[in-house]
Amino acid sequence: MSERLADAPRPGAPATFTLEQITQLYALACAPPEHSGRPISHWTPPELADQLVKQGLVARISGRHVRRLLAEAELKPHQSPYWLHPPTWTLPPKSKTSARSTNKRLRGPNVGR
Repeated sequence: MSERLADAPRPGAPATFTLEQITQLYALACAPPEHSGRPISHWTPPELADQLVKQGLVARISGRHVRRLLAEAELKPHQSPYWLHPPTWTLPPKSKTSARSTNKRLRGPNVGR
């Protein structure tokens, strides 16, 4: 009976990275590069891979694999400086006439980009 309930061998290589290592990658991607002493404005997958090895979190990892792991989690730290902490929008002061207030635009650090 236990033979029938046992898991069959599966094709492919076993997982290379633990869930904890992947979580540490996500945490690193969420932190500004300056916190790791990197002189860059935003993370790229090769920079993240290099930093993971430098910190001793993994023995080796490619930038391509980092890109795949970030894509699986739908993290895109390279696309926008506000991807993790969106800016707070300020609405213009209300006008006495509704027609005037609808013509005013939002003000914020990322408007019009």
